[in-house]
Parts: sequence; C-alpha cells; structure tokens
Amino acid sequence: MAKSVHALADEICAILDHGQPAWAIPWSDFYTFTERQTMRDSFKNQLRNELWSRSVLICFGQAIVLIAKDYPSAALLRK
Repeated sequence: MAKSVHALADEICAILDHGQPAWAIPWSDFYTFTERQTMRDSFKNQLRNELWSRSVLICFGQAIVLIAKDYPSAALLRK
C-alpha cells in the first residue's frame, strides 16, 4: 500500500535529521521510496505543502527529486 503524505514527510524529515542537509533521488528510487507506481500532481502538491510546513523544500525535476532543509547549511552554501 502506498505511503500517506504524512508518513512520507516523517520519513523524509528523519533522513534529513541524520546529518544530511539535502537529498537528490532519481525518480525510479523515489517511486520505490513512496511505494507508488504513479504520482498525481495533487499528491505532489500535498507532499510539497506538508514538507513546507516542516521547513523542507522539495523540487520535482525531470530526472531527480531534490529535497533539502530550508536553512543556510554550510555544506550547501557557496560564497
């Protein structure tokens, strides 16, 4: 059974809380992670909104899904 938006947000936040400020995941792996075969825009929007409320950004690209904490991490900043 596919994971709910809330359950996915919990898992994503747990991954990011273990010292990883950002996560780039290929679509095929993201589908496996979410336990889904397809993903509607409404689901993506719900997930985006749930993560946004937890200060996590998600970007659905063509080849990857990019997930990152919404704070200035030294590991990600370029000066």
